[in-house]
Amino acid sequence: MTKAMLPVFLSVTTPHLPSQRAILARLEAALRDHGLAPYSVRHAPVRSVPPLAAVCEMLSGCVGAVAVAMARRLIVQGVDFTGGAEERLLVNRYTTTIWSHVEIALAFQLGLPILLFKEDRICSEGLLDLPSSTAQIEVFSLEQPNHAWRVGMGCLPLFRERVEEFARAGQSRGRTWESPQFSFCNS
Repeated sequence: MTKAMLPVFLSVTTPHLPSQRAILARLEAALRDHGLAPYSVRHAPVRSVPPLAAVCEMLSGCVGAVAVAMARRLIVQGVDFTGGAEERLLVNRYTTTIWSHVEIALAFQLGLPILLFKEDRICSEGLLDLPSSTAQIEVFSLEQPNHAWRVGMGCLPLFRERVEEFARAGQSRGRTWESPQFSFCNS
């Protein structure tokens, strides 16, 4: 018996390296293999809707969120807490897009189950900080994608269960998520 496809929001740093595109394609396929249909604003048709409004609308039509935080920016040399007593030098520090933090925070606010994949070279801060995050975080390396893949993909069956529980709770309140429609995607 085939499981129903459940819509999950996919928050992802725009991939700019072949290895990032490859791991993202593998993740999207694995999500579908586990009955999770990924929806992402980056795949939506361009409309004149502010990005934050589009993210909020898409998240409200989903029963889970999967975030993929990959390196986007490298701070070769910088300063954190500039001019303060806690000032410290930053050297070769990788960061991801701020949208990773924003979209995870919005999903948390909606109470969605969250699964986060974080590239190992990204600095751990904000919602990407393991001890302080409310999301399940799986760390991966683009240098060893097969090892990271085996480790990270083991969490999908449990995540699927959490998403199903969330969907059942919503259905008991009269909501359904079989085929989400987003107004910003309509012609």
